Amino acid sequence: MKDFSRPIPTWQFSTSFNLIILQVLFGGPEPSQTLTLLQKQGLAKPIYEIIVVKTQSDTAKYTKERIESFYYLAYYYFLQYAGTKNKEYAVTAIAFSNKVLAIDPKDEKSRKSQADH
Repeated sequence: MKDFSRPIPTWQFSTSFNLIILQVLFGGPEPSQTLTLLQKQGLAKPIYEIIVVKTQSDTAKYTKERIESFYYLAYYYFLQYAGTKNKEYAVTAIAFSNKVLAIDPKDEKSRKSQADH
């Protein structure tokens, strides 16, 4: 029998699944709008930061999760920069984009964001 008393680590869940669950639990806009709200308000930021830390021990195994986390964090910091014009946010956004490029040098989204800055 499965032991349901033990919590499942957050980083094992798919992010899109988590967004759907949040939308169902709290109601509100369509999932795509919910994603935008989560990004602007940074509600998922702590989860992505945990994913980055928890996956450091086996970066090859968790490449997909790490790239997704770096995408989110880069976009979050870009939105913060866009709203405040604080250059520290821009530097942090570029740093996360660089982390994606370090994993996948051919990644088009990160290459485009680098060209935009």
